[in-house]
Amino acid sequence: ITNKNKMILVVGGSKGLGLEIAKIFSETKKVKVIGRTFETFPAISSVEKINLDLLNDLEYEDLDKKFTNDSFEAVFFTLGLINKEDNIFLESNEIDKIIKTNFSSIVKFTQFLIDKKKLKTNCLICFCSSVTTFYSRDKQIIYAASKNALNSYVNSLRFHVQKNKLNLRISNLILGYLDSNMSNLNYSAPLQKFSNKKLAMYIFNNHKSLKTNKIIPSYWIILKIILKFLPIKL
Repeated sequence: ITNKNKMILVVGGSKGLGLEIAKIFSETKKVKVIGRTFETFPAISSVEKINLDLLNDLEYEDLDKKFTNDSFEAVFFTLGLINKEDNIFLESNEIDKIIKTNFSSIVKFTQFLIDKKKLKTNCLICFCSSVTTFYSRDKQIIYAASKNALNSYVNSLRFHVQKNKLNLRISNLILGYLDSNMSNLNYSAPLQKFSNKKLAMYIFNNHKSLKTNKIIPSYWIILKIILKFLPIKL
């Protein structure tokens, strides 16, 4: 049974992890999903699809009209962009796309949600970062930089929320390599990839208590320590 008074927002939910989150939450709650395209998105009665390109500044001019009277109990940012040519010589327009997708668009939309009071008391805002922020390589340099920027922003946002007593929960999931179309097309992971469905289930089961930074899968916590002592070429 769907509870229409409890609404979830998935930003970047047209496929991959966002789609899996939308599907599992839609069984009990109303879900709104933001995406640029929904070509492969299944028909789900309790899911409302919103075509929105957060990289286009013009989309923000009428943003409030798309969310009139909305109030969310949880918001999940799952949008992300990787370029397989990502290295220190990546073209500037591709750099801009990665930074805007993985960082600045998220910041801008978070500002909108807080400023326009679209969040219920004790609402969860859940961001998705990456283990590339501490596993440096000669590939995915701009991607890792954008996720490091996101990490810093989330920590500052959490401080702001606590200082101003906004009664919001800020969580940042620092994710290992996911079994997704985006990652499969752009790089080969050094370790076994983590299932989107399994991660979505974890998020669903724990969304009422999430409020910190968390590395997933947990074995990356140990790897983070080990990596400090290994040769840089690894």
